[in-house]
Amino acid sequence: MAESGIALAYRDRPVAIIGCGVMGRRIALIWAQSGFKVSVFDKNCGQVEGSLGFLKENLTVINTKLIRNVCGFHDLRACVKGCWLVIEAIPEHLESKIELFGELEQYAPHDAIIATNSSSYRSSLIAGALLPTTRSRTLNTHYHMPPVRVIVELISCGHTNEEMMIFMEACQKEVHIIPYIVRQESTGFILNRVWAAIKREVLTMLADGVSTPTEIDEIWGSVIESTRPGPCRVMDETGPDTVAAIEQNSINERGLFSIDTVNFLRESYIFRGKSGSKCEIGGLYSPSPGVPKQPSYPLRWDPAIILAIDNAAGRVKTLKEGRILAFNMMGMNLGALVVDQFLPDGVDVDRSTGRIFWTCMGKPGKPDGAIYSANLDGTDINTVLPDGGISTPKQLCLDSINRQIYFSNREGKRIYRCDYSGSQLKALVENCNGGEDTAAIPHSRAVDWCVSLAVSLKLEKIFLSQKGPPKGGMGRIFSAGLKIPPGETAITRKDPECLLYDLPEPIHLDVDEENCILYWTDRGEMPLGNSVNCLSLDRRGTTPSNHTVLVRNLHEAIGLALNISGGLILFADSGGRLYSSNLDGTNKKVIYSGEENFTGIALA
Repeated sequence: MAESGIALAYRDRPVAIIGCGVMGRRIALIWAQSGFKVSVFDKNCGQVEGSLGFLKENLTVINTKLIRNVCGFHDLRACVKGCWLVIEAIPEHLESKIELFGELEQYAPHDAIIATNSSSYRSSLIAGALLPTTRSRTLNTHYHMPPVRVIVELISCGHTNEEMMIFMEACQKEVHIIPYIVRQESTGFILNRVWAAIKREVLTMLADGVSTPTEIDEIWGSVIESTRPGPCRVMDETGPDTVAAIEQNSINERGLFSIDTVNFLRESYIFRGKSGSKCEIGGLYSPSPGVPKQPSYPLRWDPAIILAIDNAAGRVKTLKEGRILAFNMMGMNLGALVVDQFLPDGVDVDRSTGRIFWTCMGKPGKPDGAIYSANLDGTDINTVLPDGGISTPKQLCLDSINRQIYFSNREGKRIYRCDYSGSQLKALVENCNGGEDTAAIPHSRAVDWCVSLAVSLKLEKIFLSQKGPPKGGMGRIFSAGLKIPPGETAITRKDPECLLYDLPEPIHLDVDEENCILYWTDRGEMPLGNSVNCLSLDRRGTTPSNHTVLVRNLHEAIGLALNISGGLILFADSGGRLYSSNLDGTNKKVIYSGEENFTGIALA
């Protein structure tokens, strides 16, 4: 029985485990096998079922009655009801953990201890926005792959009640886990600070081709420890994705100088869907036969990967250091797919061919813009339109059925179309408002610049934005047919229709074809600028109505992509943030925040 000044009838109340992945289900096991009531929760219903199966299989070996104490939940509020201890074991993403702890403060009992299993994020970072009374019962409880490694590291958030720390130390012994108190806040705590150095050197050897996982583990077992898994096997059990996230945070938090190990994990394993022993295609090791695995999700066919353009403007010495970065939907930075680009701006993906297409603006006002394509892992870069032919290409959209590219040309005030090889280049819309038609338009004509576009094959429409001069309140959105009317040209066609005018500064567009709703970002002045907007259209893609500002208070909003099946809008700003919200603008979340200068985004 735990002894302390804490008055908590903990034996009659459940322990709640939030996150049913590799670690979550193992933490649940150690509490359940000691007779505690355990509630498990995960947003992924399959993970909950998998966790219950894991617990049933292992608990019945000890006592068939123990499984009666375990319950699975798909509702967070129901899972934490009445619990005395909550242990968070979701993926290593700081913003997600902060958001979850805010929910736990609201839903969990006011005397419940709230712990994080994170080894790379200190609980002081996660609980910083909570009430002082909540922070007093918050801490890290970092378990080391139980029940094989029966160690837990306990670390205060800086405000944790001292008696509660003593109580938690005693409780770990009740479930046959050896506790160690971390005496000062430290990214990586005790064991992981040592392990990080070993892991980093092992990964460097693998990246350099010095040895193989099998050989490294065999030497380790012969000289250092023969009864435990070697370092490569441990990383495989943890998962290359989790190892990379922990390593990236160590680099960020401790000022380490190299990300070579993170890039190696991403390129060799994560981008190929090799998430370790937990997945069907393995990771550092091949999967063991006969062991049930989770399906792999390689980058090439993962619908939950965000591609984001970082044009690096204002952060680097030259304008040729732009990148295409990959993120998962939780906002984890999976690394750079393409680097050293000359002010890249727009990006789109054709999943049928497995190719990324993107624009590079080049120097504004000069005819040195270009368009490129590459495989989804960034290899096999091809030039679609070389520099020297177009000026400042911006947003682009793909017609994967006809394998055509549509893109806007800002200073040229045109919308173009070409095929995937760059041939059949044709201007479809030119000078919606009339005027000059040269490649470089004086700044006084910025009101007519074509910045971005969206294409709807179903509505047979092109939608385009003219943002106008910076913060000028002269932005407009037009629509035009996909085909130039007979007897007319790109410049003489009469069908372009101005849907909205006097907008702050409309930028990127996307369209929900089924519901006839046009979405766009606006980087102009508040209250209507720095926002995400939508506009209802009729079934012909015209007759606009119900202009609505969905999301406000962004930082130079630019990139936009719709995930209609997931009910989400994804958007980015040049302040280095990626966001998501529901299609109606509710539940706005920052899923990533960094130093990037984001422009276009797309879903892979």
